[in-house]
Amino acid sequence: MAGMRWDGWGPLGQAGCDLLAQTLIACGHEEFTGRVRVAGSPGGTLHLRSGLVVAVESPGAPGPETLLLRSGRVSDEQWTALVREADGSPWPAAGLVAHGYVGAAQLRVICLLAMRDAAFGIIAGRWRTASAPTRPRPPP
Repeated sequence: MAGMRWDGWGPLGQAGCDLLAQTLIACGHEEFTGRVRVAGSPGGTLHLRSGLVVAVESPGAPGPETLLLRSGRVSDEQWTALVREADGSPWPAAGLVAHGYVGAAQLRVICLLAMRDAAFGIIAGRWRTASAPTRPRPPP
């Protein structure tokens, strides 16, 4: 493959990757709680709590609920009943474990796999920007 150049970082190239890394480092130092949105294809959202990434979503990767439904562990009807029991919460984790559809450790592994797949989908995709809500900075 001599002479071929991989251009998978999207329109921003390596500078875009550096921008995302700098954004996440700054969020870590500021102990930021909120979302970092990455615009692109597929793009996605990184959810942070106290500067740590706690969840990642991307249209380029299935979420944990999709993994559970596609695997057959939980049927559509069971999922609907769980959401109803959880007062409409889109993520009925407690019900999944309480009804024995999945163990607590299994659920954690499924969520971690989905999070890593989503992060890979964002990074491997073609993206344009990464942004978090700005906070006022003190004057120099």
